[in-house]
Amino acid sequence: MKARRKSRKTRHLVITPFIDIAFILVLFFIVDSSFELSPALDVSLPQSETALGSETFGLSVALLADGTVFVNGEESPLVSLSEAISAFDGNLPVELLADENARNGDVVKIFDELKKAGFSEVYLRTR
Repeated sequence: MKARRKSRKTRHLVITPFIDIAFILVLFFIVDSSFELSPALDVSLPQSETALGSETFGLSVALLADGTVFVNGEESPLVSLSEAISAFDGNLPVELLADENARNGDVVKIFDELKKAGFSEVYLRTR
């Protein structure tokens, strides 16, 4: 009587479904994540416990600690701020980024100029 030999089958690990699932998860997290766009200016924002988070704004006004004002990334003197913002629609929401060491009077001047130009939605950005 002949002895039977057990046939040895090599077992393969099929990883294609794992790669598919990993790819789908990566796509999900990329689509689901939100990206915050921050300006290239070095503004030290004050801390706030009641901040609502980031929103998309149409106009960005930044005030540095030394009193320099930037409108959408372009430097504009505080005295001619009204000319710089007059090119924008007054219905746009405005994001004001004021350095925590900036003078309060300068922040009030910017608020006044924005109100005079017809901007009704002005948000003060914090961390």
